[in-house]
Amino acid sequence: MKIFYQIILGKDIWISNFILIKIFNLVIIYFASLQYEYIAKRYDIEKIKRIYISGDGASWIKSGLEYIEKSVFVLDRYHINKYVLKSTGHVPQLRFELWDAINRCNKKGVKKVLNEALSCADSMSRIESILTCKKYLLNNWDGIKIYKTDSENIIGCSAEGHISHVLSARLSSRPLGWSKEGADKMARLRAYKWNDGNVYELVLKNKKKERTKLPERYIKEIKKNLKKNIADINVEIPVIKYGKRNASYFAINALRYAW
Repeated sequence: MKIFYQIILGKDIWISNFILIKIFNLVIIYFASLQYEYIAKRYDIEKIKRIYISGDGASWIKSGLEYIEKSVFVLDRYHINKYVLKSTGHVPQLRFELWDAINRCNKKGVKKVLNEALSCADSMSRIESILTCKKYLLNNWDGIKIYKTDSENIIGCSAEGHISHVLSARLSSRPLGWSKEGADKMARLRAYKWNDGNVYELVLKNKKKERTKLPERYIKEIKKNLKKNIADINVEIPVIKYGKRNASYFAINALRYAW
């Protein structure tokens, strides 16, 4: 999973940051609350004017609007451009007109250009691409309109770049095979490192957790056997047999009665 958020503080001060999370089987409400908790720890919530949640329009990204206060959705221009290119591949001259309508937040203009592109479509796949683009832009229109009102504050979305460098560089840039568990663990580790985590300390911490404590009945049995064995060899240890009160005597005697 990936999310980029930009936080506006006061009138002229803005702080941007990113957090990367890649965990299988995360429910949306937990993900959103986790994001809010992260923001609350880093910033003074009362001073935040607006939080921009930028992405490709997926429902799980937009769900953050319900749980993160003062947040608005921004449609990532990387994905807008991807749909624009697909829908105007056969009529490149309309590409600039479509972008002009998008930048001016002219919904009627967007529909007009796409309808014109549709009339020039030369295959079913082309028609599907145009209709998909039209549906995508109109369903995420709020994420487009925000550019007109908040253009000075929106600095763009770097999520795709982060995914490329953080996850894809290790997981998929070269032909590699991963199990679900292996991919999950590697993704967690990469995200942890890029969020300023110390991998060496993490490994040591996990090693300590792996140490298992023996059941109490085994501990009692071991203590019993040790005590019995020490008692059995008392006669063979001169320092115990002859009762000399030196350092060795006290050390061995302490060991004998420690159990």
